[in-house]
Amino acid sequence: MLSSYGKFTFTPSLGSKVKVYGGTSTLVYTFGNIAFHDNTMCRVMNAAGTAYSMKVESCVVSSASVTLIMNEDASSLSFSVEILNAGTGYTWSTDTVTGTLTSYGASV
Repeated sequence: MLSSYGKFTFTPSLGSKVKVYGGTSTLVYTFGNIAFHDNTMCRVMNAAGTAYSMKVESCVVSSASVTLIMNEDASSLSFSVEILNAGTGYTWSTDTVTGTLTSYGASV
């Protein structure tokens, strides 16, 4: 079981032949049975570790999911998502992370 009070970072990736479309594509990552606190925030960071919001329109944390709505078309993703838990802690006892990409109503 993992328990944390700080932050963690993940880097979304796309398989070959997959594209995202600005204003249409939504990426949803679900982190097993994790229960993020209501105050949990996320921010998009570039490789240098500074805020990077051009590619992502919004980043929302809700329960065990992180939802990214894309702002620009892209065939690759070059950013990381930082989850900031505001010191409230979370517990994760399942190591399964699933991701769903939805574009124009179709999901993969």
